[in-house]
Amino acid sequence: MSLLTKIKEDKTNYLYAAFIVEMLLYVFLRNKTGFIFSPLLIVGVGFFLSIYPLFLSRNNQTQVIHSTITDATNKKALSRIWIVFWILALTYVIWSAILFKANPIDINQSDIIPFIKDVYLERLRAGIPVYSPYTGFNYGTFTPSYLPGHWMPFVIPYLLQIDFRWICVAVFVVAGFLFCQYVVKTDQSKRALINISLPFFVVFSIYLKQGKDAAHTIELMIFGYYLILGVSIFSVKAINKAMGVTLPLLSRYTFMFWIPVYALSLFLNDRRLFLKTMLFGLLLMAVLFMPFVLQTPDMYKEFNANYISGVINEWKGQAWQQPGDKPFQLFQGFGFASWFYEFSSGDLQQKIIALKNTMLVLGLILMIAQIAYFLKHKNKINQQLFSLLALKAALTVFYAFIMVPYTYLNWVPLAISIVILSRINALKNN
Repeated sequence: MSLLTKIKEDKTNYLYAAFIVEMLLYVFLRNKTGFIFSPLLIVGVGFFLSIYPLFLSRNNQTQVIHSTITDATNKKALSRIWIVFWILALTYVIWSAILFKANPIDINQSDIIPFIKDVYLERLRAGIPVYSPYTGFNYGTFTPSYLPGHWMPFVIPYLLQIDFRWICVAVFVVAGFLFCQYVVKTDQSKRALINISLPFFVVFSIYLKQGKDAAHTIELMIFGYYLILGVSIFSVKAINKAMGVTLPLLSRYTFMFWIPVYALSLFLNDRRLFLKTMLFGLLLMAVLFMPFVLQTPDMYKEFNANYISGVINEWKGQAWQQPGDKPFQLFQGFGFASWFYEFSSGDLQQKIIALKNTMLVLGLILMIAQIAYFLKHKNKINQQLFSLLALKAALTVFYAFIMVPYTYLNWVPLAISIVILSRINALKNN
């Protein structure tokens, strides 16, 4: 049997092919097909990755396993996998050091790290309510809106007086470690080496093609959060599941329509695990977020107004653009914001609200459809796999209709694609 025939017969390879296409669209061939077709292709690939595994699973071409492989032969494979992981992790750390040295923190490139330091951490140290109104950064007076998961990890480099970006590296490496640990428990084949390398393949590609964005943002930390979330879905420990959800939930609301789907499917599958997960999740939220809410009870009232104001400024274009130029951030090939800017009627605010309402309606429709599907097929599909795929679909819709599709924001969905690939491979091999 030829190699090409073997590749064709292994239907999971279609998922790897889809991931390669996704990587090309997000990183290497960004916007090469223009603002009309690029978001359509990205959405198409995203839905393929979230639907095709269900087809494989329901047709009995895969089987879930949870056992740990412990025989002598696989111990050798295990050592090989961990050696590759640590080589990749060390390479990432060294490359990060080079990148950070070449790109010092510069408020003219991005204000997110100076913003976290001056607004959140300095206030926290001084005992000032973190979410009380703040004046500065050329934004006038506003209510800070970063959730604790976005800024609280930076307490560590703040206290150590080191470059803040190292906490992003640390979170990414920890997430990669947990992912590798998860992979080797279900798969120690040669393909496992590919799977544990995928997070580093993504970050190395970003460093190569979008290094400046990586150096001046914190999105690789958020990528790490979502990698942990993807792995936590398959954990049988409630604390792991709760932590997996809490980390990204306390950074932004990208999966707000997925939470009910996950909660319901978990409840119907294992009510005791659901209740324990919910208890741990509420406890984590109470510890990490409620103190700030109690300090500033009306903080949420200003969040939306501040966000819409910032969105309008981005839709007006960058300061360095010529009058009449299309807004730079909207026309990078990500999301349908460019469509609404170009084709929707009304002024900028009306177009933005139309985009927001479209995302809310489609997100709600997707949530209802996913719940209905699970209720109908709950005895035929694996709840954990379904939850992971539902998350990928939810992120696909959210990022397709995000109001300002910054390039770096679109790295996050790749984390869930990586977990899908590793899980389907594990399902297949045993």
